[in-house]
Amino acid sequence: MTRWLGLLPVALIASAAQATFHPIQDRPYRYDSVETRSADGVERRFQSKRTVVFHQTDRGFTAIVTLVMVDHQNAAGVAQMFATATESLLNRPLRFALGPDGSIEGVEDADAAIAQIAMAIERMAIGTRRPGMSTALAAPLRAMPPERKVAMLTSIVSPLLAGHLTDRLPGKVAVTLPSRPPLAPGMALSGTETVRHAANGQVTIETEATGNVDASSLADSPGKFAAGPVAAPSVTTHSTRRFDSTSGLLVESTEASDVIASDGRSLHRTRTATVITVTPPAHD
Repeated sequence: MTRWLGLLPVALIASAAQATFHPIQDRPYRYDSVETRSADGVERRFQSKRTVVFHQTDRGFTAIVTLVMVDHQNAAGVAQMFATATESLLNRPLRFALGPDGSIEGVEDADAAIAQIAMAIERMAIGTRRPGMSTALAAPLRAMPPERKVAMLTSIVSPLLAGHLTDRLPGKVAVTLPSRPPLAPGMALSGTETVRHAANGQVTIETEATGNVDASSLADSPGKFAAGPVAAPSVTTHSTRRFDSTSGLLVESTEASDVIASDGRSLHRTRTATVITVTPPAHD
């Protein structure tokens, strides 16, 4: 009996945090994202604003995501092309099919949306000094298999959805984080993840990781450091995500990655920071 009583608090916490998905329906959420990238003192900023409207269906929900504003400062080269590609979806609603638990099950007209992005990249490159860049970027988009096109578009809405993240029990555990640009695929960083539950039903997940990685992956990166070889880059990442376990949606997230490397003469630092905020509809 004592053994079962000892497990009772854990069971109660787990049951209280079971993943639910109850977004406010038929009224728009605000979904704002600000990404800042700096390399050796040169800063580029990319901001987007979207609305997200949830409608209940026989099979779950439909999420209609509409880009309503894009602002990109100091974007150049490949970054400018991708900013232009994002802007091509301005005021075009994207419809995502969600299950009853908020899991993403599909996206409507994925082929047409990706084709629109590819055309925007091609138009942007006409008349530039690097017209061949458009083919290098647009052709792979057109050639992607259907599941890759869907995955590319669902990455727009997936940060908003808590899924089973709010089921995690409070505490601190060791984690391994997969690589993200500018690091090469297959690399990973070791760190910790801390989960906290608040009395208001919000769940905060904080992740920290650091380590040294193979410098060769940075050689052809669009976000590379100053010209010249780099040695033993040090990578540090930190993210904090706060979810509402009742609605099953993100409240706010911050993520920052720092890469510091030496070219033999001086240190070079690249930092990428992203802040996402989700604002629910105002009360009637």
